[in-house]
Amino acid sequence: MIRRTARSFLIALMSLSCATGTAQHADFESVFLAVRDLRQTFGADYLMDDAGETALREAADEAAASQNGDTWKRWDELARAALLANPLLNFDSLIVVKRSEKQLGLSQNWESNSTLPMSGFDNEIAILSPLNDGALTTLYRPEKDVFVGDVDLHFDADRLLFSMPGDNGRWQIHELNISDKSVRQLPLITEADVDNYDACYLPDGNILFTSTAPFVGVPCVTGSSHVSNIYRHDTASGRSRPNGHLDMSLFSPYNAQ
Repeated sequence: MIRRTARSFLIALMSLSCATGTAQHADFESVFLAVRDLRQTFGADYLMDDAGETALREAADEAAASQNGDTWKRWDELARAALLANPLLNFDSLIVVKRSEKQLGLSQNWESNSTLPMSGFDNEIAILSPLNDGALTTLYRPEKDVFVGDVDLHFDADRLLFSMPGDNGRWQIHELNISDKSVRQLPLITEADVDNYDACYLPDGNILFTSTAPFVGVPCVTGSSHVSNIYRHDTASGRSRPNGHLDMSLFSPYNAQ
């Protein structure tokens, strides 16, 4: 239920973000579906009643009929307020990755980080607070023009994991201490021809991450794209071991949870 609600919310919010300022570009129905889903899922915890939904529909009708800037603004304000009232967003700050559109760092769907360029990125990890105001504060920006991403916040919210090229020129997992902004590279698989990336914390204190250590290539591209498999890092012993094996990429440790 929560996953469905999150999906409908994101589709609706994207419909607002992609609109160019006139109602003809708005996806009204996505917003109404999200509002209906939020009301059904959260009941009284979602602060939208029948009167509020009626006002939202009236604003949509007016904006669609007039194509006027004022009516569009009213619709946009009411729709954003309705979506941001999602109880799942009842927090003050959000960690985001801010990256230039000139190099988005998006691999093909059969690939993963090991196929991305090692430089040419203009990006940083930032904090958005408050959510409805868009004020961004830099949390970590790399000294070089390298990728930073695949962020995973610890359960205690005092540190986070992220992927970035490491000291040996291969992809590595790094940990950022949020209070003092210090960064350390995790001692995972450090062979000169292995990439490690996209990690997450486990409740037992250990870490899952993906690695190209199996040395397998995607068959349909003649093995030219490296396959990443999931590994488990034991923080007490410092040892890392495979968490299974596939001849196709698992892409992210979240696939194993």
